[in-house]
This record gives sequence, C-alpha cells and structure tokens, in this order.
Amino acid sequence: MTNSLSQKEQQLLQEAKEYEELCVAKYQTYANQLSDQELSNLFQKLADKERSHYDQIDQILQQYGQQQQN
Repeated sequence: MTNSLSQKEQQLLQEAKEYEELCVAKYQTYANQLSDQELSNLFQKLADKERSHYDQIDQILQQYGQQQQN
C-alpha cells in the first residue's frame, strides 16, 4: 500500500465524509423528534456511530495530507 492518496481516493473519502455528516444530522433529528425514549436512544447511538465514521475518515485524510506535504 502506498503512503499517499490519489486525487480520486481523496475525492471518494470527501464524499464519504459528506454522507456520514448527512446521516449524523438525520439520525439526530429523528432522535429529537421521537417521543419513545428507547427509539430516540437508538437513533442517538446511530448518530454517534456515524460521527465516529466521519472522524475516522477525517483522520485518514489529515494523515495522508500531512504525509504528502512532507
């Protein structure tokens, strides 16, 4: 595996970040709208998981971005 990302790989990861961000927003909205606490908690957990995915993708982009600049 190489130590850099192609432009296409960077683009795909950026798109994935956008999708994760959209999922976070949707799940949080659903969690806030539900009166059933169990379902609300489920959607909040899903939002938290998507936020974790977002952070992981962001970390990869930052890591490879720094390596490419060195």
